[in-house]
Amino acid sequence: MAVSPLQDVWQGLRQREFWTTFAWNDVKARYRRSRIGQFWITISVGLFVLGVGLVYSGIFGIPMAEYMPRVAVAYVVWTFISTVIIGGCRTFIDASAIMQQRVFPFSVHAYRLVARELLILMHNALVVVAVWLAFGIGLGPEALWVIPGLFLLAYVSFWLCMIFGIVSARYRDVPPIVQSLVSVLFFVTPVLWTGDRLGDNSELILHLNPFAYLIAIIRDPLLGRPFDPATWLVVLMIAAVVTALGLLAMRMTSKKLAYWL
Repeated sequence: MAVSPLQDVWQGLRQREFWTTFAWNDVKARYRRSRIGQFWITISVGLFVLGVGLVYSGIFGIPMAEYMPRVAVAYVVWTFISTVIIGGCRTFIDASAIMQQRVFPFSVHAYRLVARELLILMHNALVVVAVWLAFGIGLGPEALWVIPGLFLLAYVSFWLCMIFGIVSARYRDVPPIVQSLVSVLFFVTPVLWTGDRLGDNSELILHLNPFAYLIAIIRDPLLGRPFDPATWLVVLMIAAVVTALGLLAMRMTSKKLAYWL
């Protein structure tokens, strides 16, 4: 019996034992027979943050104690966002065997990917902890805003997986195109740079780049910056837009998706 998109999302959420187990197995399978395992990702992120912090703090003329914590948080969050978008394009393509053998709500496959990347995000957060300890940075009450920030980030990521997964299942040229675009977006997203160092043009980039806001709701509380209602309002608007687009995509393709795989 066909279900509505909202029913699919709810039923998928209730089957958390399925997608959490598969998410954990995905992480373990990627580094099977490796002694360090999934911490290889954390090591690579840590080396990137260290290298960029040493070089770019001098280029921008920012003290390392100020620049490296900012880069550490921004890059860890960007790594999560970029892998969700790129992996989201293959949400249903990679799950085609499961979808053809057993009927699950479509949404469980997006939950699985987001859960997997959240596990990796937790490992990569060790880099942020190491930077905080190295520079003796304390956390204030503002840091509590990270909790709703992570929830919103995961929520938006889920719908991005659904949208890109559906479009990519129909048009197989989309995944390589998205991967190329994500590489470009890295340089126009405030991960390595700050707006006050790039002049007036950076303000336009910051205001039009939705990923800048998704990074800010995690980065700013950890850096002790006060709550910014405008930033959170934009993120809520982003969440509303991707929800509407995701539900529309599910409604239009629910009966066709399995035949595209």
